Amino acid sequence: MAHRVVQLDSDVVDTVTADDMQVSIQNHVNSSDYSIHKQAVNDGMSMDGEATLGVHIDFSIATDANNFFDWLKQFIKDSSSDFSRARLRIHDCMHASDENKSCKIGNVWEL
Repeated sequence: MAHRVVQLDSDVVDTVTADDMQVSIQNHVNSSDYSIHKQAVNDGMSMDGEATLGVHIDFSIATDANNFFDWLKQFIKDSSSDFSRARLRIHDCMHASDENKSCKIGNVWEL
């Protein structure tokens, strides 16, 4: 059975904002009853010196992934002035569940 993966790749206005957002997203994930296989919520700096925020969460249940995708999309919209760029995507990942098949891209949304 495929895992459903939610990914965010973004540039944020500054490192303090990126750190605050990382904590907010991680708190949401931790307080939810999602069935998660693997997760990473990271802030950092791009090679151009811009603050970045990245999310990669591998969900075991598709509905959980869909709900988180919707929540994260709204989170980004509500904080749109803090992002200079954001790309959010959801896809079914076959190799994450040890299947020798390519991923099936789902929805891609950009701010």
